Amino acid sequence: MKIEKIFGFILSACMIVSLLSCNSENEFIGSAQETIPDVEVSTMDMWVKETRSVSEYLNMPVLHFKDEQVYSETLRQLKNMTENERFTYFQQLGFEGAYILWEQADRELDKIFDMESDDSHLIQEMINTYKDKYSDIFSFNTVDLFDVTPYFTFTDNDLSYKRLRCNR
Repeated sequence: MKIEKIFGFILSACMIVSLLSCNSENEFIGSAQETIPDVEVSTMDMWVKETRSVSEYLNMPVLHFKDEQVYSETLRQLKNMTENERFTYFQQLGFEGAYILWEQADRELDKIFDMESDDSHLIQEMINTYKDKYSDIFSFNTVDLFDVTPYFTFTDNDLSYKRLRCNR
């Protein structure tokens, strides 16, 4: 009878210790998740394996979201912002994604067209230099050569503000 009581006491102690240790793990996991920022800038190489087809994009900056809810909320907020607010938002994050690059390219193109020069060769040379500079990021109209508007190579409307990566 004494052995049964001792065995019961040891078994009870083990169960209590195991329950307490499980509770501690949950607290640790919860505190670790709280330290993950809602949005952070990272690079593609953190999320994709290197292959020949993606090797040139591995250093590309992307946004990493804590979860799907933060991703959706950020998209909603971005859609409701003015162009200047979006520009400021991405600059504050330190993220030079597609939206920032497109804004810079658009401003650069405006400067070319705002030049007060009658030298069509100079303007054409500047436009060609502009296209060369951005050819790996944007595509340009190949049918109408007078259309030098930069276009994204992706067509997802939600991603038109930036290139994003959501942790799923």
